[in-house]
Amino acid sequence: MKSGIDSQKAKTLNYLILGLGKTGVSMVTFCVKEGLNFIAADSRETTPGMKLLQNKYPNIKIYPGSFSDLKLEGIDIILKSPGINLHDPIIQRAMELGIHILTEIDLFFSKARAPVVAITGSNGKSTVTTLVGLVAESEGLNVGVGGNLGTPMLELINSSRDLYVLELSSYQLELVDDMRGAISCILNITPDHIDRHKTMQNYIASKSNILKGASITLLNKDDPVVSSIKINAEKKYFSLSDVNKNLSSMDAKNSNCHISFEDGSSVILDDMILNGDHNLSNILAALKLCKLAGLSNESMHRTISAFRGLPHRCEKFLLDKNIEFINDSKSTNVASTKAAIEAHIEGNGKSIILLLGGLDKGQDFSPLNDILDLAVKKILLFGKNAGSIKAQLSQSLSCEIFDSLKQATIKSYDLASSGDKVLLSPGCSSFDEFSNYEHRGNFFKDLIFNFSNKDSQKKVS
Repeated sequence: MKSGIDSQKAKTLNYLILGLGKTGVSMVTFCVKEGLNFIAADSRETTPGMKLLQNKYPNIKIYPGSFSDLKLEGIDIILKSPGINLHDPIIQRAMELGIHILTEIDLFFSKARAPVVAITGSNGKSTVTTLVGLVAESEGLNVGVGGNLGTPMLELINSSRDLYVLELSSYQLELVDDMRGAISCILNITPDHIDRHKTMQNYIASKSNILKGASITLLNKDDPVVSSIKINAEKKYFSLSDVNKNLSSMDAKNSNCHISFEDGSSVILDDMILNGDHNLSNILAALKLCKLAGLSNESMHRTISAFRGLPHRCEKFLLDKNIEFINDSKSTNVASTKAAIEAHIEGNGKSIILLLGGLDKGQDFSPLNDILDLAVKKILLFGKNAGSIKAQLSQSLSCEIFDSLKQATIKSYDLASSGDKVLLSPGCSSFDEFSNYEHRGNFFKDLIFNFSNKDSQKKVS
């Protein structure tokens, strides 16, 4: 374990697990299996995870409610969940007392023995993580895929694993100082989570921690922030714009792609299903990571050619009356909304009706003005920060504000005509109205399907 704590000494120490979401629950299970002495706490009075643990492990001590009442005397190590802010007073108290603060990543590397591919980025990391995992599976490997995506990494640990593929967020990476020889990749870095990290520099530093102690690093040469990161590790690059034999590149024409690797080999993908430069960049990164992990070109071709994308990511879920409805609820920052609009521009006309809004996380929305002016006929703003977002957009744009996504969706359906695209790409987090982006996306899809079905019934009657 970190800080020179070996497995035998670990059993003599006292731990405090902070946060009982999915990660916190996985840390409790890990500590039980390892026979560690611990207590757990969550600032909320109750959570689903808390109830689950109380039923499964009735003898463990759980302290719900404000952390201000927690006593830190006798605690040697805090195991911090990603949702606990480093600026939280209890973390500050712990640091003043010299208490070590570890994360799930430290616990993971104390037990995981198979090679690790680790992926971060402001956008695209779930797609790339999924693709690498699918290619590894198609090759017959026992692969554990998770982290910030799906299954918590501690639940993936298994002695029979051949490979781990982990998606890591900036929250998870805040305290990381050694990735233990992983193959680490940064896809892109654009402003996000500034409300949490306080400054863009802090956000970049957190993302960059994935490179510390990596055996090989894969960086996006097309991203000015990522390509300028300095790190003492072997660097590999991928690029859509630079066709160079010393890096992995892609030549894309229509739906056909030719991916070239530094060793002279290549993968040709015919009839690509996914469109947009952001998807092409994700595919290129995934293929290069597969190459670095020793996976075959045949498995890459077989898997990538059949990949249709993940739900809530530019998901085209309905074509009704020649109107295309697209669910991009996973868009929680300005850069992802911009990429979604760019991927759906057709011809010279404005055909996109955009649903934008939620909790803005302190982002600047003015960089959207040019693309909105070029491609969007109507902007339907919704949610808690709709007013402040509108104030950052050009006055020449056609905008309307709604209290909720439901109201904005009703308006979008009424406004849309043949040839239009109704695009939910909020650019914001969902927590003002919904439990997560999946909840938001499914809510939007259900509403649209409901409206479409009612229209069909009217025509029949």
